[in-house]
Amino acid sequence: MTIGQVADLGHLTTVTLTAVNASVTLSTGADFGADSNGAEGESLSTITLNASGGATIDFADGQSIFADSVTDSTTDLALTVSATTAASSTVNVGLIDNTYGTIEISATNAGTLTFDGLTAGSVTATVSGAGNANLGAFITSATNGTGAATINASDMSGSLTVDLSGVTGTANVTTGLGGATSITTSQGASLTTNITLGANNEATDQIVMNGTAAGTINLTNFKAGASNGDAIDIDTGGVEGRNLASGTDDLISIGNAATSLATNAISLATATDTLDLGTVSSDQILVLSGDFATTSLVETAIEASGSRELTFNGAVTASTDVMLIVWDDGSNSYLGVVSFANDIADDATIDAGDSTVTTLVTFTGIADATTLTAANLGTALV
Repeated sequence: MTIGQVADLGHLTTVTLTAVNASVTLSTGADFGADSNGAEGESLSTITLNASGGATIDFADGQSIFADSVTDSTTDLALTVSATTAASSTVNVGLIDNTYGTIEISATNAGTLTFDGLTAGSVTATVSGAGNANLGAFITSATNGTGAATINASDMSGSLTVDLSGVTGTANVTTGLGGATSITTSQGASLTTNITLGANNEATDQIVMNGTAAGTINLTNFKAGASNGDAIDIDTGGVEGRNLASGTDDLISIGNAATSLATNAISLATATDTLDLGTVSSDQILVLSGDFATTSLVETAIEASGSRELTFNGAVTASTDVMLIVWDDGSNSYLGVVSFANDIADDATIDAGDSTVTTLVTFTGIADATTLTAANLGTALV
């Protein structure tokens, strides 16, 4: 069954679509409502979608569903979306725009569940079941709400995909046995994405660093090593977008300061003592052996006379150059960025006090940073 365009939602409060054995398409090729005063669904508080028997529900798939999207009033809309899919059944939902309210997703998914995206002051989603779920791109606003996004997929045995690039508050994600096909982290140096991966899920969870300006990323249950190891894609643009140098950041290779990194394959140089970087000229990321309780101790270690003193292969320009470093404190491991206060000549070391280490990623529970492999760090920069 196909239901044509619904252009004016007026005082509509509830939408319920049930497809059993036969598919239902609503507002195909056109938006559901309109982003204009009176035509949006500012009273649309409940959407219920149930697909079974191999049926598919397409609800404005590829289009927009306009809820409280126009007026920032004192009675902002709390929109609840409930979805149930049986095995071999599908629910596809377009972009839900509830800019001036909140969105709560509750889904039991044994088939396939897809959202184009969710826009609101804050978003929460609870998803369970054996099916795969793609929650699309989240856009939240701290002006119109908390800006937070919370996803609880701990009871999923299917895989989760979500893009948190547009989240303006703290993002919290918990996955289940099915793992994560792709979780893209939030954008902005002041923002934090907390991800707890399903323990012992035997899946390769894939985390993607934001490509514009990487926020802080905290990973729990991340598996290091080659056997069922997880991966985080390190985005060169996301690292450089932190603007940690005084000028325009340029991510350089640890082994050759003259090499600017882009989408290079990753190889790791491990420093067990002082290190002449000319001996690891083909490597991109530095890993420190040993335990360093603070970033200050990491800085001291890599500077002149430190236990991991670095002698550079090529000159470093302090106003632009930054490099990647991995270390641990004996309990957790970290990926960070090193920036510099002063230029460094070829074959010279970092003057004491001239380096600053900024943490980007925390790998909670990985006690030894040297167990992280190039594959765990994405195999290649993106």
